[in-house]
Order: sequence, then structure tokens, then C-alpha cells
Amino acid sequence: MIIFLVILVIIALILQFFAARRGFKNLEVSVRLACEEAEPGENCDLAVTFENHSIFFIPYIRYVMILPGHVTSPLGKVSDYGVFAGEVHLKDSVWLKPKEKLVKHYPVSADMRGRYVFQSIIVDTGDFLGLKSTAKKIPVNQEMVVFPRKLSVDKTPEILGGFLGDRSVRRFLFEDPILTVGFHEYTGTEPMKMISWTRSAREGQLMVRRPDYTMEPSVSVVLNISGPQESKEDIALLEDTFSLARMVLEHLNQQGVQHDFRMNAVTLGSVSTWDYVTEGLGKKHLMSLLEGLGRASYDTRFSSKELVARAVMHTGEQRGIIYITPGANAAEDQEALRTVTRSGCRLIILKGTEVRSC
Repeated sequence: MIIFLVILVIIALILQFFAARRGFKNLEVSVRLACEEAEPGENCDLAVTFENHSIFFIPYIRYVMILPGHVTSPLGKVSDYGVFAGEVHLKDSVWLKPKEKLVKHYPVSADMRGRYVFQSIIVDTGDFLGLKSTAKKIPVNQEMVVFPRKLSVDKTPEILGGFLGDRSVRRFLFEDPILTVGFHEYTGTEPMKMISWTRSAREGQLMVRRPDYTMEPSVSVVLNISGPQESKEDIALLEDTFSLARMVLEHLNQQGVQHDFRMNAVTLGSVSTWDYVTEGLGKKHLMSLLEGLGRASYDTRFSSKELVARAVMHTGEQRGIIYITPGANAAEDQEALRTVTRSGCRLIILKGTEVRSC
């Protein structure tokens, strides 16, 4: 029995010696976030991978990752210590057999729109007897962009007022189409600009062009986020405005209406600024715009007046503008809208305050 105990002690000391020397030498830890973009409340898989490249087992690995603010996990716990008090953290421990690869999965989600950065994971590996441990902070640098929440489908007709889909609105989007499908006699009710003087001279009477209102419409979407940010109600109104912008962009895409986009919000964590996105249509175009809405902060790059002036300069008189604004600063909105009125552009105004009233 004594010989057996001596052998166990010798084995333990040998393992202790090699474990103490190895530390992180043969241990590789990595973190991967399964989705770069997500809906509010949608679970995204956070995978923590441990690889033991040694022929010896690693008896003790403890790790902790503090999740970004507003990100939660059903497997996480709330910290009650230090600078991370009140934050959710993932904390666990594992051990690895020789040459083993182990993956731990954690569902994470965020209910609020925004850009969330997972910065690092702290890994602590110890010796065989638990007498010594070595901690290391390993960079993660993974991010998740959460889109604005979707507004209720029941609210869509009331908020948008059916601004797409009928012929009268097609005329708003394309008041001066270039495609003429025929002519008819002037009745006195048509605008003078619709009279074809060449055709009138040929027919000996006033003739009016009959345009094709079924041709592809296009529109400029302009999002202004300027407004007060002094209370939770102000922030909630801005979030309603982002959600309203999402509804408009999805509705335009669904209706097959080509659209460009611009906003004055400062975007986070990307080379792209979304100050202006060229005209497009389809899922790829929509996803790019939703990413911009998700990355948008509450800070503005320039005023609503300058935002509208840029849109008018690019749009001209042959296109409609959908102006989306919180609606809390009436004086600022009126100043911006006067710029549109003077340009002659056609205009639809949608306000975040209308979301609250529905």
C-alpha cells in the first residue's frame, strides 16, 4: 500500500511539474459569434473553442467573458463585483484530454437595436494540484449588429397610409414619366405641361400626352434623427423613428420600388457611413440599409436642413422624397421642409410620433 501511495505521489509530482511549465503553451482558445446581424431578441450562438495540442491532459481551465451591455444569455449570470457589477457574464470551467478539442456553446441576444462588441475572454489555467494558476486575457473582437425592431403589421396601413400601390401615388413618385403610350384631346383639366405641341400642330387641335403610370417608380428615402435626447421618452421616440424607417424600406422593397437612402446619424464600427446609399432594390440592398440602421448612434453628422439640401441637390424635380423624422422638433422640421418646397420636389412626411399614436 505504501509503495502504491509513493507511486501515486511520484506521478502527481511529475504531472504537476509538466502542468506548471506548460501553462498556455499548448492551449489554444478562440471565440466565434455565429451571426454578425440579428433581430432584436434573436438568439445567436457564441462558441468558445478549447484545443489541447499536448500529449498531456489539462486538468483545469476556468474562463469568464463579460457580455456587452444589453446582451444577455440564459446561461449567463449577473456580476456583483468590481467594474462589471450589473453586467452579464459567462463563467465556466473545463478540463481537456490529450489532443482534445472542446467547443462550448452559449446563446446570446439583445433586445435593443445597436452594435455590440465582444471584446475579450479571460482564461485561467492551473497546474495539476491546483497550487498555481496563470490568467490571460484573449482578444475576441467579434461584433453583432441588431436591427431596429419591426413595427406591428397591423400598424402598417395606418402609418404608411397606403402611400404605395395605387395609381395616385405612382403619380407622386413619377409625376413626369418619359414613356408616352398615346395621345388624347385636351379637355381643359390636364396640366399645360402635358400638352404635346408637335402633335397638336399635326392634328390641328390641342392634344395631350397619355403617359404610362405603370413604369418603374423610384423614390429617395431621407432619415433625420435630430431631436432632443434628454429623457427615456426622447430615446424611445428615436427608436420608433428607426423602426419606422425600417418599415418604409421593407415596404418599398416589397413593392418593387427602386430607392436610394440617406441619413444624418453617425454610424459605429464601419468604414461606411450611410450618409448616402445609391439606388437599389432586393434583399442585398435592404440588408445593407438595415445594417446602417442598426449601427446608427443618436449623434448627428449634420443638421436636418443640410440633410434635406443634399437630397434635393441629388434628386431634382423628377423624383419624390420620403422624409422620416422623429417629429419632436417642429421648428427644425419646418426649416428643412421649406428647402424641399422651394426645390419643387414632391414630398411625403412620416413622423416617429405617428408610431406612438397608432
